[in-house]
Formats: sequence, C-alpha cells, structure tokens
Amino acid sequence: MINVKLLLTAFLIILLSSSTKCETKTNISCLSPSNENIDWFIIYLLPEKEAKGLFYSYADSNTKSFKNYKYNENTFPPLSLVKNLNKAERKFMWNDDQSTDDTKKYSESKAHSKGMLAYDNISGFHLLHSLPRFPNISNKGEILFTLPSNAGHFGQTFLCLSISNVEGKKLEKAVDEINPFYYDQSSKLGNLQEESAINTNDSNYKNDKLETNNSDNIIVSITTLKKLSIQLFLKKKKDSNLPWEGEIQNYYEDGFYVETWTRPSILPNVCKKNRETLGVTNLSIDNIDFSDNADHSKWGVSVKKKICCYGDLNRTESQKKRSGMVMCFENKTIGTQISSFITEHTCCGKKKALSFLE
Repeated sequence: MINVKLLLTAFLIILLSSSTKCETKTNISCLSPSNENIDWFIIYLLPEKEAKGLFYSYADSNTKSFKNYKYNENTFPPLSLVKNLNKAERKFMWNDDQSTDDTKKYSESKAHSKGMLAYDNISGFHLLHSLPRFPNISNKGEILFTLPSNAGHFGQTFLCLSISNVEGKKLEKAVDEINPFYYDQSSKLGNLQEESAINTNDSNYKNDKLETNNSDNIIVSITTLKKLSIQLFLKKKKDSNLPWEGEIQNYYEDGFYVETWTRPSILPNVCKKNRETLGVTNLSIDNIDFSDNADHSKWGVSVKKKICCYGDLNRTESQKKRSGMVMCFENKTIGTQISSFITEHTCCGKKKALSFLE
C-alpha cells in the first residue's frame, strides 16, 4: 500500500524547495554585463575623446581581471541596477549634482557623494560612483534608463557590492551619517527616518580615532555576500581631514597612489615614509592613454599591499569642507592590475615614470 504520510512529506519537500529557488532568483545584487548575479564589480568608464567612443573597463568577482567593453545601454551594469530598483524594499539614490542641466547649483552643505543603495529582506547592493547626474532623471523627476549627456566627458568609476539585508541596514545608517543629497528614496519596510543616525556605541561599528591624524571620522566594517571584507571611511563635514591624506594610509600602514579630480588644484603630496599620498598624473588602460585632466574618477591603490579604494572625495582644498566616503578592500590580483594602469605619478615635488617591475 502507498504510504500517504510519506507522499505528503515528499510533496511538501518539493514545494518548499521550489519556493526557495524562486525566492533566490528574485534576490537583489550586483549584475554583470551578461546579467548574472555577482558579488562585486568595478567599472572604469573611459573618457570618450581619448577612447574614440564610449568604452568601459570592467572586472568582477568571477572574472578577476579587467576587460574592455563597448558601451551598450542594455547591458551596462549600473543601468541594469537602476532597472532592478523596483524589486527593492528599501532604495536610496543620492548625488551631489543631480540637476538635469549644468545651470543648477548643488548645495555645499550636503555630502560630495554619489551612489545607490537598495535591498529587500534578503539581499541588495551598494553602488558608489563618480558620475554627476546619475541615475539620469527627466525634468519631471522620472528616472531614465540611460546615461546622462555628460557621461564620457571624463573618466568615471563605479564600485558595486552585493550585500545582505543586515549589511544594507548598516550601510543605510552609514550613508545617512554623511548627509548626502537624496533625490529618490522609498521604503516598504517602515519609516525611512528610523535609526537614521549611526549609534557609535553599536558593536557593528568601528569608531576608531587614528592617533596619527587625530581624526573624528568613522570607520565602518562591512562584508559582501561572499565575505569580501570592506572598510568604509566616512568623512564628516566638521572634520577637515580627507581620508586620502593619511587616514587610509595609517590604517593600512602603506603608501597610496591616488587619482581624483584635480580642479582647481590638487593638494600637495604627503611624503611620510610608508604612508605616502602620491597623485596619479597619466594612465593607460588597454592602450587607451589619458591624463588626470581627462579623469573625474576617485580611487587609490596602495604601493605595496595593493589595497584597492574607491570614493567620492577629491584631493582638493574645497573638499575639506565636504562630507563623503571612501571604500577599501584587499585584492592583490585586482590591485596589481589597477596599479598597471598608472604610467606616471607625482613623487614628492616631481613626476616619476612608474615601473612595477622594480
């Protein structure tokens, strides 16, 4: 005879298994150009004039190496993330320059920061980037699934991290701490204002004061879905110390080559032994050569340990009055490749042609 209880048990197992699979497919995460879920990606959108077209260099947690792609709005990963925002239970978009044209003035009281954060009750993503007016919006405030017209004028960077909902909540509070200009935020999980500020006594947060620069900035530790460890350096408006100028170097005990927007003028090098801050002046990515004058990205790579950092603050005097963030992680394979992009950097008062074969 057929055992009815066994049949019912088997049916329930199959049903639960199918339900779990369906739920996994709807999880929110970073996406590759082929629309696959990945743990992280890095994009360097190359200056259009120098690249003779709109191209980007791309690496992610699966490829582990950079490859150049021709821009296609149907496969460009940051746009794919924008299209998936409707799946999120909580979503936030911010940009210090969110205007639809160049005539509108941004507020210097807000963070010099650009990004997106979205998550549901399982997972999500955090995107930190340097492109003004992204995501693109119409004059009516509608989100457009295209890049803004300024894309390609200068080099830009994008760092995406796939996160759990627990890390999403942590990042939500961390982003709120720097007071960015939110131009779109919504929630299906409750009041957006709840837990809006970081509790510095919370064990989930690391609030170290680095003795070497007497910083009041906050360092937050997070991990991606696949456990890549990230250190998030938050600069508050009241603190004039830029993370690039010593805080990151002291934390990792290494010097850094740093590339940021240089206008109106870049800050001097920091020439402390094993804690240097040296400016990148020329780059070459897949035989596409360009200078720092054609670059609006914000990133750094350490001299010895190949720590990778991406942020939203420039190494300029005016940025000392703004809040913002820098995200760092250790990946020697990616860090070595990023270092290889650098063809020239400053070196304590002079320029030096860089060779990583030394």
